[in-house]
Amino acid sequence: MKKGRLRILFIILLIFLLVLALIWAYISLIGEDNNEQSSSIIPLCKIDSEILFSSFSVGENKAFINSEGVINHKIKEAGLSFVFLARKDESNLLFKSSFLKTKEGESYYESKIIFSQEGIYNLSICKGIEGNLCCMDLGMRINVESSPFGDILPLYPDHNKKNADRINIIFLGANYPSMDLFLDITKQAISFNGQPTEILISEEVLDDGSVKEFNPPKTYKDIGFFAMEPFRSNKDKFNLWYFENQLTISFEDLYRATQKFSFVNLNNTYFVLLTYGLNSSIRDIGSGGYAYLPSQEICDLRPGESIEKSHNLFGSSVLSGKPAVSDNFEVISGYENYSRYIYLAHSSMFSHETGHGMFCLRDEYQNNEMVDGVAKYPNCASSLDEAKTYWGDLIGEIDPFFEEAYDFLDLIAFGVNEEDFKINFVKGGCGTPYGGGSNYRPTKRSLMSTSDPILGAVNRQRVEQVLNSFSGK
Repeated sequence: MKKGRLRILFIILLIFLLVLALIWAYISLIGEDNNEQSSSIIPLCKIDSEILFSSFSVGENKAFINSEGVINHKIKEAGLSFVFLARKDESNLLFKSSFLKTKEGESYYESKIIFSQEGIYNLSICKGIEGNLCCMDLGMRINVESSPFGDILPLYPDHNKKNADRINIIFLGANYPSMDLFLDITKQAISFNGQPTEILISEEVLDDGSVKEFNPPKTYKDIGFFAMEPFRSNKDKFNLWYFENQLTISFEDLYRATQKFSFVNLNNTYFVLLTYGLNSSIRDIGSGGYAYLPSQEICDLRPGESIEKSHNLFGSSVLSGKPAVSDNFEVISGYENYSRYIYLAHSSMFSHETGHGMFCLRDEYQNNEMVDGVAKYPNCASSLDEAKTYWGDLIGEIDPFFEEAYDFLDLIAFGVNEEDFKINFVKGGCGTPYGGGSNYRPTKRSLMSTSDPILGAVNRQRVEQVLNSFSGK
């Protein structure tokens, strides 16, 4: 009798365990993450869809982990719910992406997808509703791998607030003998402590490797980005980052291929490449700097208008030079007849190129290589009438930072005075040849013309309008 009861209890226990196993399997099946679905249960079907454009973080068929890919479609089937899936070869993971209609018309859609794992993915487009989908293979394979630049790290760990309403400046180095040297030069270029720079230079390394001594030492003075106003007063509206690994391929190619380094997944980004020495495989021009302009939304910004923040809001800049200068090296109170000494020149160069890449300020200097120049709002006009519409309401104004910079740099020793920075209608410059040109600029001297660390009232108005769009919190 006891054996019979034990047998019955054993059978009941087995049935109970079997029921638990079935329940667990069912829960696992329906409880998968919404972003993943088993591909084995999704049938194939024909979908009337045409891919118009696709872009992933490193081109059309390569992406970095956690980067965003974009595909624009023309879908002729109306009234259906679409999702976009990417199947990893090594497993059945399916990553779901929503479809959003674009401005082009009713049949135009844009889908975005972020890859969270390495591997090779096949892309499919699907229709239906959750749990009842059918898909069509798009014939696209995406290779997803880790970024060669490593992580982005805070330049000043106690300062950054990643999720705050701030501008994210990200520095990238190339050709530096060490990351420590790259970080030292980067910090020197931006004057984060808010103090102007004064350096005694006792020697220089010439192009042939020999050393030239200065007796007495030369004095170098400069006012870096965060030692200038209004940047110093708005320091908390910036986060400062750097890539932990240096760049080894063309910045220009990478910048275009990665859609402005979209894989960092930060908004309001501004990238700065600092190179040590000249390397044509890293960047396309020689010593000096240049910038990619920001979005048209920044360039067209008028007083009183607001901006819509995004990853593509700002451009980028490239600064390079060599750790030696020519024999005619002279430095007097911050004004020198060279601009290539890598330990020093990056300060004014960074500020000038950031004027382009972050605020869409145009070059105000004269240039014999350009005939018509560049006459663009807000600081370069093609005629006197246009200049009056651009900055006529600011005539006679002087950037409030003038006095501080004037005193520190001892500008009076060079015949520079207040009138050089007073807003007026100054004919020439803005890219036009020396001694000619019909363009107008606001001042005789400024950050955008003579690289003086003084914006000028017109340029400062644009800078403050952009900075005031960020709370820093």
